[in-house]
Amino acid sequence: MKLKSLFLNCLLAIIFASCNQSNKTVTKDTADAIYFGGDIVTMEGDSAVYAEAVAVKNGKIIFFVGKKTDAEKLKGDSTQMNDLKGKTLLPAFMDAHSHYINSLFVANQCKLYAPPSGPGKDVESIVDALKKFAEERKIPKGEMIMGYGYDENVMPDGKLLNRDDLDKAFPDNPVRVDHVSMHGCVLNSLAMKFYGISESGITTAQEGAHIFRRWKQLSVLLMRELILLMLLHILSLLMWTKFLLNFLKTEWGKYNKGFKVGGVKITIDGSPQGKTAFFSKPYLTGGPGGEESWYGELTFPQEMVNEMVKKVYEMNVPLLLHCNGDASIDAFLTAYENARSGDFSRPWNVTTIHSQFMRKDQMPKFVKYNVRPSFYTLHTYYFYEAHLKNRGFEEAQYISPMMDAIKVGMKPTNHTDFVVAPLDQMMMLWSAVNRISRDGAIVGADQRVSPFEGLQAMTINVANQYDEGDSKGSLKVGKRADLVILDKNPLKVDPMMIKDIKVKETIKDGKSIYKKD
Repeated sequence: MKLKSLFLNCLLAIIFASCNQSNKTVTKDTADAIYFGGDIVTMEGDSAVYAEAVAVKNGKIIFFVGKKTDAEKLKGDSTQMNDLKGKTLLPAFMDAHSHYINSLFVANQCKLYAPPSGPGKDVESIVDALKKFAEERKIPKGEMIMGYGYDENVMPDGKLLNRDDLDKAFPDNPVRVDHVSMHGCVLNSLAMKFYGISESGITTAQEGAHIFRRWKQLSVLLMRELILLMLLHILSLLMWTKFLLNFLKTEWGKYNKGFKVGGVKITIDGSPQGKTAFFSKPYLTGGPGGEESWYGELTFPQEMVNEMVKKVYEMNVPLLLHCNGDASIDAFLTAYENARSGDFSRPWNVTTIHSQFMRKDQMPKFVKYNVRPSFYTLHTYYFYEAHLKNRGFEEAQYISPMMDAIKVGMKPTNHTDFVVAPLDQMMMLWSAVNRISRDGAIVGADQRVSPFEGLQAMTINVANQYDEGDSKGSLKVGKRADLVILDKNPLKVDPMMIKDIKVKETIKDGKSIYKKD
């Protein structure tokens, strides 16, 4: 596998979504399918509302309230009667932030997450997994071997993966192991030579044309219906000019063969577990290279952040802005206020991605400006111990403060950031509800949310983030029949059991695209 560029930062975010359709209610003739016989949670309103049946026609919901006998009035000779047999039906889940293109990349890479998600419990296990991967794939000498998901924070006795380990195990192959944050990597000597990294300094490559070609490739796949999930694409600002030359801005926000451009992504800091996020107080453990009094840093100077945010505002398109540390959130708010110059009358769809270390005193401005945080509660499980070590108890306990955000009136979303964390929606919900770390520590119990609030953050709130709340995110007459069937109701099981709930079926536009017997 030959790679032309090194991506040490995320320049592309692709978010799972699906194609837009009109909201015209269909009320005549018979239903294509009727679902009944289990808990049907509509996700309408701020508390659980149940329906006895849902009727679907032409990919839309035409009935969802009343007795099953009422729904049966829509039954025809060809209507499929789907008895849930006690299972639970919900509007389909929507991930508010993930990296779809990376999921295609890592399909040919070695998974090295720490347990329980992968085999990477220590250096020896990582090397063994890489050897097994190379043998199974019959990777010849000279070819790159790649892995992902390495987390140095869980390595026992402080023994970290380094170049010497990879050189010894793979003397004839370049090896690259990407950090779990996707904001760094470990290379052996041959990989460093491949990427042009030497003792004289560090090289960083940014190839906008390469990203644009990836966008075109995805468009072709979607048009040929080779990708079942429809995609909402968020442009990196760094490929802005190239994209505008090939795609009219008037087409933004409109689905074409299941693909739409949904806005612009700006990344202004890095990863807290990788010590590249920007904070107002220094890291307790120094910088990633041993720097003292290390605060992290912005990806760009404040003046450039101001300029980029203003450019997106002037284009009047949605903005997704990556900010993890509290100081980067301050920098975002400064840039936001600069862009609007005191005039906040025009609506602007803005989402801060991760928002991990949001301070409570920053929340009133989010409410005032109607900015939506997309939290990352999986950090409470996977990375709490790293945050505790790097940031201290108080800050680590307050990561992803979803409950405080809800209390002040925000409608936050939640995401997996796959491939940083596994793409597991029930585990994500479990983390928001329980906030328990990998080692069993309670992480800010006062920031736990109810299962229903957690479901809102992965259904209706995400639909609104996409400007598509009128067509999906809840079960309502006229909305698209994008549904998910679970073996148990997350609103009724013991909260600690939520992560064990299984997806039994996924329905898109009224058609089953996944079913587990």
